[in-house]
Amino acid sequence: MSNDFKKIIKNLFLIYFCRWIISNLNSFKLKLGLEVAKNIILAGPKQVTINDNNIVQPRDLGSNYFSSENNIGKNTRADACLFKLRELNAYVQVDVDKRNFIPEKNSNSTGGTRISLNSPLYFLKDFNVLVITEFISKEASETLNNFCRENKIGFIYSCVNGLAGFVFVDFGDLFLIHDDNGEEIKQFYVSNITKENPGIVFIDDSIDNQKLDLSHGDYVTFKEITGMTELNDTPPRPVRILSPFTFSIEDTSKFSDYICGGITEQIKVPKPVFNRSLKEAFENITQDDVGMNVYYFNSFSKFIFK
Repeated sequence: MSNDFKKIIKNLFLIYFCRWIISNLNSFKLKLGLEVAKNIILAGPKQVTINDNNIVQPRDLGSNYFSSENNIGKNTRADACLFKLRELNAYVQVDVDKRNFIPEKNSNSTGGTRISLNSPLYFLKDFNVLVITEFISKEASETLNNFCRENKIGFIYSCVNGLAGFVFVDFGDLFLIHDDNGEEIKQFYVSNITKENPGIVFIDDSIDNQKLDLSHGDYVTFKEITGMTELNDTPPRPVRILSPFTFSIEDTSKFSDYICGGITEQIKVPKPVFNRSLKEAFENITQDDVGMNVYYFNSFSKFIFK
């Protein structure tokens, strides 16, 4: 069994046994919660629970494509969408929870206070990930984040308001990302490798007009090189992209002369992410946070990472 296939099986295993709860399917201007619910259900986890007790209004039909005129003034947004969401994936348990677990604004349970068995938050222990897609008070968001951190529950807090929005992701103090983009492993044919510090690797762009689709810090291995055999079948090494056709590696000045051939293959190395709590992020939020677990984005660009 190949390593790639083993990784796929492992990821599917983790997804299948994951239980998600999504709060708020959003109002007439915003459909972030509904989009999140739809995409998660299509991914195939064990359970997705929807929590939205707002009654469907005429204006909701502008963005909530799973509601109809028959739901206006009668059903909650969660109940109105339940049937259509279940149709997306018959293998996922999709249900509705009507408990109001968002803490009140004057809640004094932030800061790691132990939650009692009678707390409205206690039932969240049955889930692996909590997703909030509405603006809530600073105190409420910190309380939820602290509870999730104490109970090893993933916490995602995201809102969109017109052209601007934000995402806060917290999966604990240390979280390993095994695949940061979900794309297939890439291979490139080598045309030359220089003997210098650092060594420069040239890829063969005459084959299918290939260009490097890598980023700084990605890892690669080498095989089937004639000449500079010191690189063959060695542990993954980081690269620095120099152009669409070249990247640098370590010092190769003492290696054998490169003769011909060779394949370089991308290796996805687990990347540690050191998450801070939402309270810490609020107290120390700077541009340096971008790329940790606080992300800002707008409608005209991709995520902004420093």
